[in-house]
Order: sequence, then structure tokens, then C-alpha cells
Amino acid sequence: MAQPADSREGSPSLNNFFHHSSWPAPWSHPEFDTEHEERWWQQPWYRDEQRSAVQLITHAVGEAWPWGFFIYRTVYTPESDQVWSACLEKIDRYIHWEIDHVDGDRYADAEDHGFPERLVHETYKNVILEDKERWDGASVAQIRKDFKDLIASRGARIGEVVPRYSVCLVIDQQCLDSIMNAFEDPEESMHGGGPRMGFITMIDPMFVPGNFDGYFGFMRVEINKLWWLTVQFNSSFSMRDICPRVQPGKIPVYDGDLGYADDDPSWSGPRPVTPITHRSICKGDCHEHQGMQE
Repeated sequence: MAQPADSREGSPSLNNFFHHSSWPAPWSHPEFDTEHEERWWQQPWYRDEQRSAVQLITHAVGEAWPWGFFIYRTVYTPESDQVWSACLEKIDRYIHWEIDHVDGDRYADAEDHGFPERLVHETYKNVILEDKERWDGASVAQIRKDFKDLIASRGARIGEVVPRYSVCLVIDQQCLDSIMNAFEDPEESMHGGGPRMGFITMIDPMFVPGNFDGYFGFMRVEINKLWWLTVQFNSSFSMRDICPRVQPGKIPVYDGDLGYADDDPSWSGPRPVTPITHRSICKGDCHEHQGMQE
């Protein structure tokens, strides 16, 4: 079903939270009453700036709830129709798994009994955008433009809400195949061996061609790192800070570390031999940069 880029007037939220016309009803949650902010401020967990769930909670206001992504579908084959729902369910499964595991067992015995993590689980909700006539085989540039137009149509600014207005996600044929081939159980994917980790494309709406060498405004993200990227974006990092640098003809892949590069199947120019896979987030003080300076 086609999901238009709606305006705020076309899809009002009665409770000042984010709403999309594809959702059957305005979003709500019992924790969000008129006193919830004061109640949270009084809790010890609210001051733990190192806790991943708390980083989202302390930055999210109004339309930041529920948190999530705009996800564009750009593959519409009969085969993709058969697995589309399973693909979305697997993405959700990996995100929920990561919420529980990104901080290890550091908060297993916390007096709050995992309240911040539970709240993040319960307030996660994506918008799935599907329109075969408009987005079948759409390019990164087209999705970027449509995403920017969507944000503007809602009277918002790029980056105003993290992650929903700071980046968007795209599922094309390669992403779909990788996700469906990935382990069903996220836990299995952490032990090495087996299929490659599934990935999804992420697009930076702020990208301007030619401004930064090796940065092309999009990257693949392994699906077990989508929650961690959300935390990073709430910590004032931008996609440009985090994205691995690559040469033309390569696609950067974010894996929570230095990343790596895939061949771009659409590239028609000469294929680079040595991809750049270094992130600017190191700010020049990593071993690689120090070695270059010696």
C-alpha cells in the first residue's frame, strides 16, 4: 500500500507525539502522563549519562516519541512481497536484542529493574513507506530528496528529531537478501561463522556532493548496530562523523567499529583496488593517523 509523505495537518497527533497517516491511531503510552518528566528526573537512572537507553530518553521530547525511522522500500518483485513482512520483523528483532545487550550486563542488578530499557523497547515504532510507482528501484539521490521534502512537509527541520528526522533507511534488493539470509536469532550472529550479517542502507539528508573526500552521504548499516547508531546520534555525532570513508565504486558498511567496504554493483567506472575504510570520528589521534604523521 502506498504511504504518502503526509503533512502534520493531514495526520494530526492528539497528544503532541509523532504520528503518521499509515498508523491506525495516534500513538500513546501509559508512562506518558502530565507528570512523567518530573517523575523521571527524580530517579537515579536519569542521571546515568553512560547508559544507552538513558541517552535517548533524556534527549527525546514531544515528537521524538515514539522513536524510530522512516524506512523506504525500493524493491517490489513478487519474491520480495513474500518475505517483506518477515524482513521487517527481523529488523525489529535485532534492534530489540541490541537494546538489551549493548551495555552488557552492567545494569542487570539495577534497582530500576531495567525501566529505561523497557521504555525504549515499548516506544520503538517505524514508518514504512511503500509506493511501487514512485520508489521501485529508486536511487539514493531520489530517496534523499523525497526524505527532505517529507521532513519539510511536516514543518520540521533535518535533525530536529533523532533518529527519525536525522537519517532515513532504505531496503533494496541487496539489503533484503542480506537480511533474509542472516541468522533468525541475533544471538547466533555474534558467535562468528554462518551467514553474513544483514544490512540496511542509511541516507544522510544533509549530504552535499563534493564537500568531503570519501564520503558520499549513504552507507550500509549492519542490522545489529541500528540501536547503537541511534545512541551515537543522540550523543551529537552525525552520520558524516561515523561513516567509513571509501573510494568511488565502493559502498561503506558500518559495523560498530572501523567498518569495511562492499563493491557498488551500480558502479560503471574503474574498480578501486584499495578501499578507504577509515572513519573521521577518530579526530586524528588513532594509530592509523599517528602512523601517517610519523
